[in-house]
Amino acid sequence: MSPAAGLLAHGRLLRLSLWPSAAADVLAGALLAGGAWPPLSPLLVLVAASLGLYHGGMALNDWADRGRDARERPGRPLPSGAVRPGRALALGLGLPAAGVAAASLVSTQAGLLAAVIALLVLVYDLGTRGPLLGPLLLGLARAAHLSLGILLGLAGEPHAGFSLVALVVAPLGYGAYVLAVSRLGRLEDASVPPAPERTRRLLGLLAGLLVLVPATTLAAELVVGLETPPLAGAALALALALAGARGLLGAARADPRSPEAIVRAMGLALRRLLVVTSSLAVLPGTPSALACAVCILAGYPLSHALRRIFPPS
Repeated sequence: MSPAAGLLAHGRLLRLSLWPSAAADVLAGALLAGGAWPPLSPLLVLVAASLGLYHGGMALNDWADRGRDARERPGRPLPSGAVRPGRALALGLGLPAAGVAAASLVSTQAGLLAAVIALLVLVYDLGTRGPLLGPLLLGLARAAHLSLGILLGLAGEPHAGFSLVALVVAPLGYGAYVLAVSRLGRLEDASVPPAPERTRRLLGLLAGLLVLVPATTLAAELVVGLETPPLAGAALALALALAGARGLLGAARADPRSPEAIVRAMGLALRRLLVVTSSLAVLPGTPSALACAVCILAGYPLSHALRRIFPPS
């Protein structure tokens, strides 16, 4: 195998088309909590930690599933022989460990939270996954990724972001969206194609959650916050969420019967993670929050283009 082909295979193993989403978790959390850009050095370190935890988990997942993939998805990097199992295991364990070490350089709290994420990844990849337990573990892990950024934003002074209650509501809502995405992803592996109504219901649920995540965060801030959130931030957040939900509803109205249609719907739902995080980032309504949301949304076309080289699922 040529070096270029080997690099492409490793990129597919790590699902590199999804790296903007993992990076956006930290950016959105930091701006939601602080309302301004945090110091660049710890921000970059936490983004790197998030990427290590996320993409290492992807590699470990493929290592754990290599037997089933040999039967059902022989074209994937491990069953096709493009990547050796030992290499995948090394990446699957080494990248999350590096992520925990990197987060620990920022703060003890960030290191502990990264260790929790790594534990959730290990339990998901190596444990027994049920139809609800597996998605729940993934939802908790991504909620914790967002919370890494929140910890960084809270460390800044003066604090111009959202209240603590709202900063708990936001990760919970984000985790719920990821849980629903994971439920949709399980339909890709179904031995019998699911009924179209089931796929449509999940896509409709995702559309609703996409709007509810910023809406409930905003509602929590209105109820318990010391100050009323800026109207511009609220309006932009809800506009972004509604635009993203419209695309999911469009996919729900299409015929989602074939496996290819489910794969396309799954890719769409995964890319909408960037819409969720951008809607959270812009809520404080500050110039920095707006700039952060633009940066996150810039990852959308990049992720969309990379999916042809590194399929997201």
